[in-house]
Amino acid sequence: MNKDDQLDFSEFRYALQALGFSNLSRPDLITAFKSAAHPKADWKPLPFIPGQPQPSTTPSVVDLRLSREGFQSIAAKYIAQRDPREELLKTFVLFDKGTKGMITVDDLRTVVKELNEDVPENEIHSMIEQFDIDGKGGVSREEFVGIFLDR
Repeated sequence: MNKDDQLDFSEFRYALQALGFSNLSRPDLITAFKSAAHPKADWKPLPFIPGQPQPSTTPSVVDLRLSREGFQSIAAKYIAQRDPREELLKTFVLFDKGTKGMITVDDLRTVVKELNEDVPENEIHSMIEQFDIDGKGGVSREEFVGIFLDR
């Protein structure tokens, strides 16, 4: 977020949430972050102050930074643990405007507009017709999942 090409713990947590991982516990996030992070470049232990507890000689979470590659490695592990069928069903809900149980030409047209894509009307109709096996005027959940997964 601050464009230094390194993630602190807060940025790490935010980035994972943006990928849909908002259900991870804080201890799990800290463990994952610590597993791949390194001390920031200027880190050094705090000086000892008489009468105070001895400062840590190892960096704490706030002193660690995560590289792009470190983040990609952690995110890839979380993504690999996802159930593709469940993810597709979540996506289906985003397309199925009005929860009809199918994606219609109107639904697909709406999504295309929301994404600011330029898809010709005949292609939108063609996409629905290609996967509407039963000819009911839309793509069902089962057909949608079947488009992306080998059965």
